[in-house]
Amino acid sequence: MKTQMIMERQLFGNSVRQNHKTGYFNLSDFAVIANKLRIQDGMSEKNTELYFRNNSSKEFLLQVSHEENILVEDLYAKKKGKNGGYWVHPLIFIDAAMWFSPELKVKVLKWVLDELILVRDEGGESFKDVMSMLTRRYPEVKSNPIWYKRIARSIYLTCGLSADDPNRWQKATKEQLQKRTKMHDEIKLMSQHADNISDCLIMVCNNN
Repeated sequence: MKTQMIMERQLFGNSVRQNHKTGYFNLSDFAVIANKLRIQDGMSEKNTELYFRNNSSKEFLLQVSHEENILVEDLYAKKKGKNGGYWVHPLIFIDAAMWFSPELKVKVLKWVLDELILVRDEGGESFKDVMSMLTRRYPEVKSNPIWYKRIARSIYLTCGLSADDPNRWQKATKEQLQKRTKMHDEIKLMSQHADNISDCLIMVCNNN
């Protein structure tokens, strides 16, 4: 099940935010990255506002609106505040990225089309399955809710994520997310042999 959250995805060592629920990207984040690369290559910066003003962009917006059955005004929005900037539909993001830097076409396409959101969703759902199974397997887990936090902590620390960052999984790499799912599977397996939850976690964490 998808939940509303803002992910931070890494591109060329910088963060680009993506809305987990809608899939929309923050084009303003990409503009900062693209303009740094343009300056390094001896080119001038580009202003995001200009993308939405040129005729080819307007034509593309109309085409996406028609094919995706989304109003043009819903394909992008400029927001203020903590999660401010231009939030755009993935297809608009790709087109705008090409406008900023045609040289990045292949890299941006592969980056946009990867399976990061799918991996996040699968990991979140599998953790629920793990906890459901552990509450049936171990009386201490069922009787003491603190084990939910202990198990989650063991997993994210083993995956190399910070204990102090509440948005740790939104910032996790694809490899870290895949490792989380792998640990979930191993916990299910080890629980069939370990007499208690502590031993089960120790065996899984030591194996990773």
